[in-house]
Amino acid sequence: FNRFADWCPTQETCALRGQDVRAVFDRLVQQADQNPIQVEGALRPVSGEDIRMGTKGMLRFKEPSIFGPDKSWPGLSRALQKAIDGDASAFAVGPAGEPQYGYHGLLANACLDYAPQVHTYAEMQQRLEMGRQLAPHLQGASETWQANFCIDWPVKPTNPPRTLNVRGVPALLIHAVHDPSDSYTWAHGLAAQIDGSALLTRTGDGHTSVFTSDCAKSAMDAFLIERRSEANRICDG
Repeated sequence: FNRFADWCPTQETCALRGQDVRAVFDRLVQQADQNPIQVEGALRPVSGEDIRMGTKGMLRFKEPSIFGPDKSWPGLSRALQKAIDGDASAFAVGPAGEPQYGYHGLLANACLDYAPQVHTYAEMQQRLEMGRQLAPHLQGASETWQANFCIDWPVKPTNPPRTLNVRGVPALLIHAVHDPSDSYTWAHGLAAQIDGSALLTRTGDGHTSVFTSDCAKSAMDAFLIERRSEANRICDG
């Protein structure tokens, strides 16, 4: 988020150009927490937390991609400006549909992978304060924060995270230094669990690299077609 806030003020494609993006964002979130924004057809009015959680999703891609123009930094800036103007539909949670599809299906899968680490009200308050201290703007909003929806889930996780020891499988890992969804350190942790793997580092923003970097795409093609990989290679951008 900080990189988005630094990028935005000078970019023609940013709807918040020339403004203090951090201050604008914090003010919007505070106002939505005090007076949630009504959105027709939504499951509930949009709160500040809905805006924070929606923002982390739109940080995934710096530039418009095959996933659409709205799922990008310019798209995020437009969504924030619209919310300021009273239209918070980009951050609204849709009405509940069939539980096995969409958002609820995603949660069902997540709850079979991750056990909540929060068990009491005091622990939840501690996590909320930690989020405010470490990330004063998004306040801990992340995909892993959604594991808290699994509190009191009736089925125990069947595939919890664990350390692996993979051998005999060639692997090329590609990861961006400023991935807003998955920490770059996780790539090194995964590489350490796959014997003989190669890690290509992209010194850029955004989640996934094949759709955002010609350098990463050519390296991936070379690996898949020619079984050729270059360990410790770096792609810029």
